[in-house]
Amino acid sequence: MTVAGHFYRQFGYSKKIAVKALLVTLSLAFAFTPGLSAQAERQKAKHVAKEFLTSVESEGITATSRYMHPKAMQQFKGLILPIYEQEHKAGKMSLLRKSFGKEMTIEKLRNMDSAEIFEKIMQQVSIGVAVSSAMLTQFINASQKDKTGQPAENAAKIGLDKFEILGTIKESRKIRHVITRLHIKIGPDLTVILDQHFSFKRHKKTWRLLLGSKIESYISLFNQMVTESQRKAEEKMKRKQYIKNRLKKKKTE
Repeated sequence: MTVAGHFYRQFGYSKKIAVKALLVTLSLAFAFTPGLSAQAERQKAKHVAKEFLTSVESEGITATSRYMHPKAMQQFKGLILPIYEQEHKAGKMSLLRKSFGKEMTIEKLRNMDSAEIFEKIMQQVSIGVAVSSAMLTQFINASQKDKTGQPAENAAKIGLDKFEILGTIKESRKIRHVITRLHIKIGPDLTVILDQHFSFKRHKKTWRLLLGSKIESYISLFNQMVTESQRKAEEKMKRKQYIKNRLKKKKTE
């Protein structure tokens, strides 16, 4: 089961809530900002933004990994690691293994390269979008009937449909912000339009991009979900133990 599937199961999401969770997932995916190709020194930031978004259109959100600024990936590791440290302190490993594989330990994660951590999480985000896409397809097909009264067979495409580059803001010699308008397709009839800025920073002779300004709030939300999931699991274990003790006591009476 994927990380996304793990939370859908833990919280018993309805289809309505699952769609809201999808929007959070998509927002998380597009909260990141990418980097440049080897010819970046001859390009403007807006050209790089176009290159990145074109890659996302064709390859999906996993294309983000190769564009990130090294310091941004280190920052990301610093934000995401406490989630798994918290799980480790609770004596659990399920989320860690679902994210990074059965052989992963908290010690290995602490020493893991920040770029590899970022790439693994992006893969999970991509899987989460794919799972949400399948759920939405199932929902649409169950709610729509064709002329024979049978469920319609419509695949719900979820992803970047098109984008526009609106302009560039120069913050300093080393920082540029590119303003974009993203058209996110969610199923056959729904398009969400997001105005999003991408922050670029010089790195050697190229541009590399930084984490989006909203990333900390999204990771905080993710952390809350982990905490709530663990709390529910602990309550369930306590109830089971309570019932077991009561039954044992009755047998001895």
